[in-house]
Amino acid sequence: MLIKYAPGSDAAYYQCVSHEFGHGFKQVPDKKSSDSLPDHATQYDHHDGHGGQGSHCSTGSTADAPDATFTGGRFRDGTCIMFHQLSPTTCTQTFCATCEPHLRLQSFDSL
Repeated sequence: MLIKYAPGSDAAYYQCVSHEFGHGFKQVPDKKSSDSLPDHATQYDHHDGHGGQGSHCSTGSTADAPDATFTGGRFRDGTCIMFHQLSPTTCTQTFCATCEPHLRLQSFDSL
């Protein structure tokens, strides 16, 4: 696993590492991760036109107006650790209430 990080605050560093390990353990799942849970209501990926690469969580974020690059409107300032950009001033440094049940279903036996 390669984690690319530009030096900055401790909060940004911890958010970056926790977020990338979250990807390694397949967090955030696609919308449907289990028959026992409802679809992940705040999941998005790069195909949705909101920013980021891979699967992410939009909890607490706002969306800019759509443009040629971000057709769904780029999400900004999400609060979940699995939001697509570093936002140490708004991120809670935790998995949100939507992600947490999906997280508990993972075995974590390998990256």
